[in-house]
Amino acid sequence: MSRTQERTTDLMFVVGLFTAPISCGAQIMRTLTTTNGVSFAHYVAFTFSFVIGLVLALDSRRENPGRIITQQVYLFAMWAVGGIAMIATVILRGNYHWSSTDTVITILVLVGVVSTVFWAASRKISVKDPAVKAWTSISLKSVPQFLLVRKIFLEGGSGITGAFIVVGHISILMRLVPLVISAKTSGMDRSKYWLIVAEILNSLSWLAVTLIWSLK
Repeated sequence: MSRTQERTTDLMFVVGLFTAPISCGAQIMRTLTTTNGVSFAHYVAFTFSFVIGLVLALDSRRENPGRIITQQVYLFAMWAVGGIAMIATVILRGNYHWSSTDTVITILVLVGVVSTVFWAASRKISVKDPAVKAWTSISLKSVPQFLLVRKIFLEGGSGITGAFIVVGHISILMRLVPLVISAKTSGMDRSKYWLIVAEILNSLSWLAVTLIWSLK
């Protein structure tokens, strides 16, 4: 890895470290006022997707140690902690009304996870395989985000802050670009490959959320 690439990824790592507390912190403060457009089921799925991302990053680091993948471990851990904080805020605030969107998200996430497990079993693939973990993460993050579009359309997006939207895009770039650089400079392993696939699908679903949120 060249000196320029190292400096670039280090800078992106520093920026990435701030994205979780800024985004989740802003969302927590807004949640104390209103939960319009917010989906508790999405928060839970969102958090577990980062836990799985953390596991994939750790797997990649064990298989192919490097500076960038180590940084990614910290970024995924930060977002997992932020997600837990958002879940706790909704629970402690109380008065959250479970919606049809929450139900649909829960059902589709379960369908996605179960389908992934059956797919793995039919192909005699271990549930510890990176592809299985990645598709589970996609079921937990990208699918609920597409359904979040529906809830924002129906209720409006006042419960979702601009910071959460904008910083969400920045954070995706701060993870995705270094992962691609790491693949080119340190080698592509299966865990890293599936992390990249999951982040690309994550970016597409978040673009859909952004579009509807900006219109509502």
